[in-house]
Amino acid sequence: MKSMTGYGRSEKRIEKHTFTVEMKSVNHRYCDIAIRLPRSLLMIEDQFKKKIQEKIHRGKLDVYVTLHSSEATNKKVTIDWSLAQEYMTSLEHVKEQFHLQGNLQLSDLLRIEGLFSMEEIEEDVGRYRDTLIQCVEEATEQLVQMRMSEGAALCQDIKTRIRGIQRVIKELEQVAGKVKVHYAERSKNV
Repeated sequence: MKSMTGYGRSEKRIEKHTFTVEMKSVNHRYCDIAIRLPRSLLMIEDQFKKKIQEKIHRGKLDVYVTLHSSEATNKKVTIDWSLAQEYMTSLEHVKEQFHLQGNLQLSDLLRIEGLFSMEEIEEDVGRYRDTLIQCVEEATEQLVQMRMSEGAALCQDIKTRIRGIQRVIKELEQVAGKVKVHYAERSKNV
């Protein structure tokens, strides 16, 4: 007997990356798997599902795959140089047209919307596919083990309750004859 609820977790560290797979399940008529993972891992999502479905055939599963990098940053600042040049040229024309004084400061450029942008550098983490699959397998196995141990506990609880109900039934059977006689006598006296 297996429970429908469970939790599994696995974590692997490779080079500068730490991969974590966490999954939890609750009761559901079918096998419904929802996987949340970084965009860089989308290409192996179906492989994750297949690995999970090898061991789990029922339940609603929420799977969370996270990737943490030990690098200081994986972001890159880009500058729209043509936009910067357009601003500088336009400002020089305004200065000449209206005979304005003063110099342009760096802080002035920072206020220009769209001049600076930040983008994340995506690394091809698909090369860690085998390790990630192993992580999914370990988390799935933990979840299955938890479901089995919880199922065993539920089974024991049900057996204990059945024994209690059987005791009550025996007690009622012993008293049933006396109650019948008691009510028969009461109805004669009325």
